Formats: sequence, structure tokens, C-alpha cells
Amino acid sequence: MTAHRVKVVLGLGLISICIGGCEPGYIKRTEEFADRVKSIVNPDELQAWATNLLAASPNADPRTPITVKEADIPPFIRAISTNQIPDVEISGGRDGFEKSVTVWYGSGFGHWGLEIGFPTLVLTNSETHYFVEWKPGIYFWSGP
Repeated sequence: MTAHRVKVVLGLGLISICIGGCEPGYIKRTEEFADRVKSIVNPDELQAWATNLLAASPNADPRTPITVKEADIPPFIRAISTNQIPDVEISGGRDGFEKSVTVWYGSGFGHWGLEIGFPTLVLTNSETHYFVEWKPGIYFWSGP
């Protein structure tokens, strides 16, 4: 077999493997993050904390979220990552956007976190964000 044929056969083999089982890295990272959160955080406690914040906060411009003070981030949120305290923001309630709390982590290589609101909050995937529902009103996400 010539060197060119070997390359073609190997290339086709890799393509068939990827078609059958490869998934984008952001999906795997989101699933790993979700597994970690689920092992640490009670979703009812998480949603109660977030909806209390939302009820006590004014409506925010969706383009200019309200930053939650680090002192107001509860221990069960801090326990998600021992390497990084997340940024927590409140957004929405104006211009047709439902209010929600975003808990996010990340760096120049991407961001991930939780989006929490009332059970009526519905989020869908977009060109830039991937969402996985945990329970009504709570989503895991990843994006740029």
C-alpha cells in the first residue's frame, strides 16, 4: 500500500470514529460541570436562593447586569469550585427578558456556569450558548 493510500485510509477511519462518537468539547465540559454541581448542590436550595435575590432586586437592563457582592454568594455556590469564586449577576426584567441569576466561571478559553430563575425561565441553545436544563428554571450552560 502506498503512503498516500495509508493516509487516506487512516483519515477515513478517523472521520468515521468522529461521526460515530465525537462530540464538541463544550458539551463534555458542560456535562462534567453539571455532574459536579449535582453532587454538591441541592437544586431546590439553589433556586430558592436565586429567586429570593430576584424578588429583592430591581429590574436590570439585560445589557448591564447587576453584580452580586462576593459576600452574598452562599457557601454551597462557593463549594462548586475550590479554584475560583464565580461571578454572579442578576439580569433581565426589562425589554422582554425574564429575570435570572447567572453564576459563571471561565477564562479566555470559554465560560460555563448556571442560569437560575423562576420555574417559568426557558432557555434555548443559540450559536454562542449551549444550555442543559437541570429542572424547570435551572440550566447549566457554556459559551464564549
